[in-house]
Amino acid sequence: MNDDQLKKFYANIAKQFGLSSRSTMEDSYIRKAENEFFIDSIGELTAAASSTLTIVDLGCGNGHTLSLLSEKFPQHRYIGVEFTPELLELAQSRNLKNALFYSGDIRDLSPLAHFIAGADIVITQRSLINLLGKKQQVKALTQISCILCDGGSFLLSESFYDSWCNLNFAREEFGLEPLPMSPQNLYLTNSRLKILSKVGFEEVPHTMGTHYLSSHFYLSRVIHPQLMSESSKHISKHFLNFFNQALPSGIGEYSPIQLRWFKKSL
Repeated sequence: MNDDQLKKFYANIAKQFGLSSRSTMEDSYIRKAENEFFIDSIGELTAAASSTLTIVDLGCGNGHTLSLLSEKFPQHRYIGVEFTPELLELAQSRNLKNALFYSGDIRDLSPLAHFIAGADIVITQRSLINLLGKKQQVKALTQISCILCDGGSFLLSESFYDSWCNLNFAREEFGLEPLPMSPQNLYLTNSRLKILSKVGFEEVPHTMGTHYLSSHFYLSRVIHPQLMSESSKHISKHFLNFFNQALPSGIGEYSPIQLRWFKKSL
């Protein structure tokens, strides 16, 4: 899938979901967890800050996440960068008082340097995995390093290859077909993230934990499919809601989506 095909894919997402929180993520449990991670982490950084923070969302989609953050922390300055014109138009239509949205490419942020250089916080939400080349992903991570201020934080919710493999190994034990990687995705690896440590980043532990979504993925992608007929695609919401509340979160490493926090050295 090339850039034009990727834009076409997300143009259809924009048309289908508009300003909905389901845009790019129809699983409401995952979306809620991502929101909680960003809000909790930024809340912690806000408590330690003595001034307004600049928060940049790279691949902001329809602006859903920034709309939540700008409401929760109205004292900060927000910038959304989006590659797909139709999603960018939706984000801009929110008319958030403390946010600006720009067209941009995470692989080359130099045209936006005047607006985003020296950012205090950068977030990515399943946007790095839309770069379908390892070198492109490393280039994007380098760009993030360049725009963050010293001591700044990089918060990410992205899919990783190793935990995707773990999930499919678990499915294989029960004779389930492996879940394919979407054609518009290339999952990250820890080896690719090493570029961050090379330029002075350290990973920060957080209360939710990297693998917070693991229990949900095992429940919804391994246990749940076994209880349904082969012809059924219906998701038993009451079943999932009950066990998501009954079981501890973050058991194992079965969620491709990991929640991670990196801090740039001073």
